[in-house]
Amino acid sequence: MIYFYVDTDLDLDNILKPILDALNGVVFLDDSQVVNIIAAHRDLAGEYLLADASPILVSRVAAGVGGGDFVFVAIELATVNAVL
Repeated sequence: MIYFYVDTDLDLDNILKPILDALNGVVFLDDSQVVNIIAAHRDLAGEYLLADASPILVSRVAAGVGGGDFVFVAIELATVNAVL
């Protein structure tokens, strides 16, 4: 999960909870099913190299600060013996 922002004073942990709650019943039954999270927040004024990114992610990052804040979320199934 990456929160791209124009201007924020939010801490990353305060960003995660409402997003996970919003995904309840949409992506998973309950956020208690989430076993791993990789999260970041990035200023849209920065420069980024996007590899193998979806066209919509590329267009939103390219829009920069004029495009406003947005969240990118990638979901994948956890594997039983995942490398930690």
